[in-house]
Amino acid sequence: MKKLLAGMRVLDLTQAYSGPFCTQFLADFGAEVIKIEMPETGDMTRWWNPIVNGKSGYFTLVNRNKKSITLNLKRPEAKEIFLDLVKTADIVVENYRPGYAAKLGIDYETVKAAKHDIIYASLSGFGQYGPLRDRAAFAIIAEAMSGQMDLTGFPDGPPVKTGTSIGDTFTGTMLLVGILMALLHRERCGEGQYIDVAMTDVLFSATECNLPNYSLGADPTRIGNRDPLGAPYDAYRANDGWYVMGCGTPGHWIKICQVMQRPDLIEDPRFCDFVVRKENEEELTELINDWSKDKTRTELEEMFMPTGIPFAPVLTIAEAAQLEQIKARDMVVELDDPIMGKVMVPGVPIKMSTLEAAIESTSPELGQNNEEIYAGIGITKQVIQDLTDQGII
Repeated sequence: MKKLLAGMRVLDLTQAYSGPFCTQFLADFGAEVIKIEMPETGDMTRWWNPIVNGKSGYFTLVNRNKKSITLNLKRPEAKEIFLDLVKTADIVVENYRPGYAAKLGIDYETVKAAKHDIIYASLSGFGQYGPLRDRAAFAIIAEAMSGQMDLTGFPDGPPVKTGTSIGDTFTGTMLLVGILMALLHRERCGEGQYIDVAMTDVLFSATECNLPNYSLGADPTRIGNRDPLGAPYDAYRANDGWYVMGCGTPGHWIKICQVMQRPDLIEDPRFCDFVVRKENEEELTELINDWSKDKTRTELEEMFMPTGIPFAPVLTIAEAAQLEQIKARDMVVELDDPIMGKVMVPGVPIKMSTLEAAIESTSPELGQNNEEIYAGIGITKQVIQDLTDQGII
């Protein structure tokens, strides 16, 4: 097994979640990811809960396998140091607000002048151009502005953000895709690339069928756990929790009726095809809940599994982490952090036949790799100390 990105150097100027989520996968597949942080304070998530023995578990989540150096890019002396590092790098990733990298003197054009084939990736809330480009954003802002939030929740309740920060994770994933495409382009053409990915764009692109539905005269809005096109497709009650089950074909509907021991429903005019089942979904949901509410999730799973009908119990995080399927695919990794002790993080979800990805180290301490990285561009220990005393490193 080999690591595809071994030998690649990434200068990681990102903080919070979306940018670090992207660069962690570059590190997992072998790239040397150098996290560049402000002296003393570092990435903002170094101070986010949960804090154990003064260290953030949140920070550890998305900064595994990385190295950390400190550099105060607000100081003009730091710009030259950064550009010297650029000459040793393949990729620069940043998630500053648009225009801030140019203010610091480390924007794409400046960096490209130092290394012509550099790949420079920018992630922001609204992108590098457009009337809202200067607007501050976290993932919840992008969820609200993209239409995602209005589509999430129940019709009689308020709009709801997703249970996890999908704006960060999906945007970080799309940035990763852009970087990998840029690497392929550079290999073919010898040319670097500037990549501009916006959270709002990404979430708007993921609104599924709702935009074409709107263009065809519908008024899409939140419908809870249901599917906008068919039924049954929802979360239903068991006597020990919730389960989900979906009907995607006429054959599925026949099997569901057989599992419920209600063959009469197959040709019932209220439920006999996709159109009328959707029209009578409230009544159908009540029937299914009445049937399953006295059964355990395990009993229901044993009934549904032989039929091929998509079914799953709704698991807590604790239950999901203990799921044998999750364990079998190495999706729970326990890191031995010298400060926090044992901490679990999700594994690498991309499995490849001849390429390896591995989580080999916990997140670095602030500036942990200063001497190693700066020595590589000719800065001695004494000079590092002097620059540290001056607040540059």
